[in-house]
Amino acid sequence: MSDLFVPAHRTLPLSAIAGGATPGSEVNPAALYKLPALGLFSFVVAAVSLGIARGAIEDYRAATKGRIGAYTGRKLADLAGVQLRLAEAAALADVAEALMLKDCDEATRITEGDAVPTLTDKARWRRDGAYAAGLCTKAVELIFTASGGAAVYLDNPLQRAFRDIHAANAHYALSWDVNGTMWGRAALGLPIEAPTL
Repeated sequence: MSDLFVPAHRTLPLSAIAGGATPGSEVNPAALYKLPALGLFSFVVAAVSLGIARGAIEDYRAATKGRIGAYTGRKLADLAGVQLRLAEAAALADVAEALMLKDCDEATRITEGDAVPTLTDKARWRRDGAYAAGLCTKAVELIFTASGGAAVYLDNPLQRAFRDIHAANAHYALSWDVNGTMWGRAALGLPIEAPTL
């Protein structure tokens, strides 16, 4: 859009959604309206990564169940390497989900207690969101590689999962360098350079 006027009463500064009371929480006092939007934003994008990983794992499992190796004539599902890659990919996705849910539950408990999360809490949540997304990427890469050359064809859903998860994780909110460094600074007692956090 261009030349579009947005009246001031339709805007909200980022500082108003950093955690604690917001203009919306005056009308709805639920914890949801007091959560720090940018402190938890990495989970919004990481949830996409988790969904991609879960879908790719299921696609791989379904495709591999009855697949016969072109050179060996054996069922691929009988191979320990195939079983281990599937198990590891699923474990990575499970760990990513557990980490994200733990942090979201913690943020909700803090705001339900009418407290405001600390800057260090928010930096840790951003770190954990980026890390969880990285775990999901590793899960997809494991099964993509285990799928062999068949994974690169456009009719194979794994090629799209591979591209999509790398696209999702290219988002700034999931940058390990940005979010890991932010938390590392906080952990070492240095100022956090994130004015909108």
